[in-house]
Amino acid sequence: MGLSSGRVALLALVTTLAPAAFAGTANPANDFTLASNPAGYWGYGYSSTRVLGSEYNPLTTTHATPALNYWEPTTGTTLPCVVHNSGPSGNYGTIHYDANQLALHPGPDGNYAILRFTPPAADNYQVAAEFLGLDFVGPTTTDVHVLLNGAPLFNAMVNGFGPASSTSYNASLALVPSDTLDFVAGFGPDQSHRFDTTALYLTISSPSIVPEPASLGLVAVSILVLYRRRRA
Repeated sequence: MGLSSGRVALLALVTTLAPAAFAGTANPANDFTLASNPAGYWGYGYSSTRVLGSEYNPLTTTHATPALNYWEPTTGTTLPCVVHNSGPSGNYGTIHYDANQLALHPGPDGNYAILRFTPPAADNYQVAAEFLGLDFVGPTTTDVHVLLNGAPLFNAMVNGFGPASSTSYNASLALVPSDTLDFVAGFGPDQSHRFDTTALYLTISSPSIVPEPASLGLVAVSILVLYRRRRA
């Protein structure tokens, strides 16, 4: 018995929508937490040396203000750090944060601030990263990198404030759970960590990442609408 036209259309819709909907996206700003490190796909870390890719140490101390939340090395040592703005867009000292913004700040000895992604399964991952300077006084001067298992995939400089300082990395990577993908900021060619808060806008998408409930709901609603139209 052949499929009815309605069922054929329904099958076509599922085939079209499901891959996009079930390819979830991880976003470290949306996922940011002070509850644990690592947390989900993300680790917050730093290096104690100026040798790129030489080491990764988890940040162990948290610090919170009404809007800004930090992962720091130890009590009394604030840099390098990974910071997230949970408040509205605005100026915090000499730094302009957007709402829900993640940023990296290197340490005074040239040691790196590191955000680490660990893939949940062997799969292809679409990576879209943008670094830019957030300090409007300095301005920001940092070296930024993307490292796969400690080896550079991308090296660039952030020099300035806002969109004019932006540098981006986009790639499709075949990753396995033993891989580590690091997003890194150092103190740049001026060898000063002052004014070096560096935004990181990042999304990583893959069928192995659990999709947002809204994405699953979109598929379900679309299928239901088509089914009802075909039966009407």
